[in-house]
Parts: sequence; structure tokens; C-alpha cells
Amino acid sequence: MPKKLPRAIDPFYRAVFPLDTIKTADGYEVMDKDWGRAIGFVLARHRCSHQYSPYGVPNEYICARLGTAIGLPIPPFALSKHSDGARRLLFSSLDFNPAGLRLPPILPDVCMEHLPSVCAGIITFDVWVANEDRHDMNLAVDKTLKPKLMRVYDHDMALFGGCKLNGIPRLDALTDLLAITDRDVTGGSEHCLLPYLKSSDYLESWVKRVQSVPKWLIVEACTTMVKQGISKEESKVAIAFLLHRQSEIRKLIFGLLCTHCQIQLLGHQKASTQRSLFDFEE
Repeated sequence: MPKKLPRAIDPFYRAVFPLDTIKTADGYEVMDKDWGRAIGFVLARHRCSHQYSPYGVPNEYICARLGTAIGLPIPPFALSKHSDGARRLLFSSLDFNPAGLRLPPILPDVCMEHLPSVCAGIITFDVWVANEDRHDMNLAVDKTLKPKLMRVYDHDMALFGGCKLNGIPRLDALTDLLAITDRDVTGGSEHCLLPYLKSSDYLESWVKRVQSVPKWLIVEACTTMVKQGISKEESKVAIAFLLHRQSEIRKLIFGLLCTHCQIQLLGHQKASTQRSLFDFEE
């Protein structure tokens, strides 16, 4: 006998089956008994570019491709078109929350305590893509005080930026900067997880993940958006920006980031960072 569903289902994983499911006399909801499948609905959240985020869709799509490639928990996504006559391009992200409940903001210190590896990955990724807008409402967890799962979304202010410094000038200005602190030229806020990063323990594996992303994937993610929100020249500059920061990610993380957070490095991290700095100067 199937296990009876609890009254409240975590909104991270709530799917709705209004069609091909039936309820038995004792209240169980079952799938099609012959094929184990059903037609149902899962909502999606849709974002379009607008005057305050002119590169919103390209930023979201490129970051989603790259974040997924390194294993960040980014919800499934797709490019879609608005149903209005303009057929505007949208970035659509699956939303397992049919009731439309507004999830509470995360507690960054609690997340860092319970999910240190994922948090280190988010910081490393946001440095790579120069995300100036990582706050406590564009991350979500299953349990606020004892999180076990996290979702990462909302990258419309990364890469080409938003309404302040944006486009190619932003990429040029941030080439060798962290871009996640309020000291940078972005005008953005400090990364919400940054004050709670106290150790370099989990950074190494995420640096290696960023380094392992193949060039073809970076190129494909950027060129897909040509004439879909960016020009060919902007795509070319974005590719060069991402490849450069990928090659320098060890220096950015174990040099600039750990210095900013006053984190003492392990021996092998010091040595590799010194080599990276020397190579950069050459």
C-alpha cells in the first residue's frame, strides 16, 4: 500500500496532478496504474528584460547554463516566448510552488553552518560571473533554521549587469575585480554569504569545478543569446571575460576573496596562489 501523503508538502517538490490521477477510497492519490505516469502541471516563473534590467534574459540564461554545469542547485529552466503579439523572449524557471507562497528570506549564517559546501560554491560562482546582487531573497532553502536543501536563482544583474553600469563597459571594468563586494565599481551590495565565510575548506573543490567547464559550453551559452538580447560583439566580449576569469579563478578566490575575508589559506592553497599570481604577472 502506498504511503499516505502528508498534509503539507515541501513547496520545493510540490507537483499538481489534476488530470490522470485518481483517489482510492481510503484517500491515497495514485498515478496511472498501468504506466506509472500522469499529466500534471508544474508552474514556472518567467522573467523578461526591462528598463531596469536590460540584459536580464541573457544574464539569466548564461548563468543558468554555467551554474548547472558546475553542479549548483539551479532549478530547471528554458527560454520561452510571451504569448502577446510581441512574442518577447522570456527566461522560464520551474517553480514547485503552485500555491504561490512567498518563501522567507534565508538566514545566511545558518546556511553557512548547515550547507557550507553549497554556500562556498555560490560564492565562487558569483565571483566568476561577477554577480553584484546576491541577497537573502534570491536563495531558497527547505527549512529556514535547519536547511538541508537550497535553490539558487536570480542572476539578472550578473555579467552584463543591470540599470547602473552595464554592457561591455561593465565587463571591461570588472575583469580582475571580485565584483561581489560593495567596494567594487558595480554599485551593488555585498554578497549576503560573504561575512560568514570563515574558512577556505570548501573553496578548492569549487575552484576546480569552475576550471573544468569546457570552453565550448561557455561559447555556446553566450552565442545562443546573439540577437536574443545581446549583439555579436557583446557575446564575444562576454566569452573573453568568462574565459579570463575562469583561468584566474584561483587567484580571485584564494587571493582577492580570502584576503578580503581575512581567511588563512592552507599550505597548498598558498603555493598555488603564488604560482597563479606569478603567471599572471608574466
